[in-house]
Amino acid sequence: MYEIMNEFINFRSFIISKEYEVEFYNKVLSFYCYLPIIFFVFLLFSKAFYGKFHIKELGFLNLPGKLGWSLMELVSPATFLYSFLAPSPFIDHNDDETSETSINLSSYTTSQKILVSLFLIHYINRSIIYTYRAPNIAPINLMVFSSAILFNLINGYSIGRWISVFGNYPEEKYKELSFILGVIIFFIGMWINIDHDNILFELRRKNQSKISLEKKFDIKNDDEKNQSDDNSNNSMNDIRKKYFIPNEKLFYYVSCPSYLGETIEWIGFAIACWYSLPALLFALATPANLFPRARQTLKWYRENFKEYPKERKAIIPFIWVVKMMPPGGSKLDHNTR
Repeated sequence: MYEIMNEFINFRSFIISKEYEVEFYNKVLSFYCYLPIIFFVFLLFSKAFYGKFHIKELGFLNLPGKLGWSLMELVSPATFLYSFLAPSPFIDHNDDETSETSINLSSYTTSQKILVSLFLIHYINRSIIYTYRAPNIAPINLMVFSSAILFNLINGYSIGRWISVFGNYPEEKYKELSFILGVIIFFIGMWINIDHDNILFELRRKNQSKISLEKKFDIKNDDEKNQSDDNSNNSMNDIRKKYFIPNEKLFYYVSCPSYLGETIEWIGFAIACWYSLPALLFALATPANLFPRARQTLKWYRENFKEYPKERKAIIPFIWVVKMMPPGGSKLDHNTR
């Protein structure tokens, strides 16, 4: 892995030979093939320390939520765009002397431009718009931050290079049924993702306003009036101040509809890319990461909210069921995705 990262830093050397670029690209893809399995197995038995699974006691290993989230997500579009635009020995450059260092967008097909736009639209929303609009984002553990950056480097490079160099996307490709279907599925997933993020944002803003009023006028809710002095009850009351049970739209059926939407997005993207191994790996890595987290989220809600709907599933409506967990306290703090 160290060798791969070293070569990645010297990316410009790719224009030296076709053999070198193919060898490096194959190394990255070979490593990428293991990531969906690693993610799924690891996250089935462990938690990624961000959002509601952030551990306050590890504060010295945490980054500010909004800053950390934005930085780690920006790595993907930056790497993707650089990899897409970087010169390659496989591309027939013009005869002018500056062709290898200048960017000529007219040399790319409409199909390539559409795929690039899809990728960038998602990450502009995720890294900038989402971060700006979120009322708050919990601190992010350095381990999560580092692993996300590593994944985004690999994913951004492999997909960007595939669309630019190794894939086959002629001018008329965007008129094919698979391409059109993939783009439609992508935007359906993106709408689900953003729409349910908006629901959470609105609930959080209302909740924050309510808490501010209670503090201002020293109003205590029923939980606070009846709570004892033990730590578990105090912790439970803190959770109920910061979290709530959304019921609108797909929240009626699943705990994490935004995760479902993001999974649908990248399935659609993989269909549009067609015969693209890195796009397929991304479509697999997304649920491998998000499905176990959705399962953990459902368990967490059932532990901390006795009134949480028993029929609600984790991420796939009517399908993914988890066993009921006994009620208990938690040391978790703050809220985000």
